[in-house]
Amino acid sequence: MSKELKVSYALLKCVNQIGDYFEYWFESEKDKKYVMSKIDDMTKHLKALNKDEQK
Repeated sequence: MSKELKVSYALLKCVNQIGDYFEYWFESEKDKKYVMSKIDDMTKHLKALNKDEQK
């Protein structure tokens, strides 16, 4: 799988998970933590992809 495809997949997965969550969204600290955790997951995944690419 190409790097571009891996990055696109990671971004799409994160955006879809956040979008799905907001269908049932309520303003709360729990919501903020959930969204931030998904962004953190995406960031970790993208960093890992970048690290693998640099090898």
